[in-house]
Amino acid sequence: MVLVAFTAGEEGEWSVTSVAPVTGDPLPAAPQLAVREGPAAAAALGGTHQSAAAWALAGVTSNLRYTTRDELKQLVPVSEGLGRPAATRAALIPIKKSAAWWALSQDERLSIISTSQHVAIGLKVLPAVSRRLHHCRDLGLGPGDEAPPFDFLTW
Repeated sequence: MVLVAFTAGEEGEWSVTSVAPVTGDPLPAAPQLAVREGPAAAAALGGTHQSAAAWALAGVTSNLRYTTRDELKQLVPVSEGLGRPAATRAALIPIKKSAAWWALSQDERLSIISTSQHVAIGLKVLPAVSRRLHHCRDLGLGPGDEAPPFDFLTW
């Protein structure tokens, strides 16, 4: 697992061109977005950079919890990594699931994802579009900590 921080503010390697919430309130406007991984993510979340940020979100990469073996066999040969030179545009999609979603068992959630054709739709845009899911739900759940505002961040 790798910690990844997304901080929006006056600095960052990505220019923010639009914010389009589907439901809920939008994140505060900011001109730039910085993405940091590993120790650099921890520093971005705990240092002076966060206090200057319009907002900061964090998640961790993890095992593929919502992908079957057969789907993985289809995805791997046509997927390209993030951060390649040809990747000049990006989207950050924060996702909050309902309590009803989390009350489902893992196999029930996987069944919903599978029947939604999520992977089939993704295969249509690969390799041009790369994406990675970051899990946020377990971050910040220590004694006295608030839960993160989102359950997943898709980048």
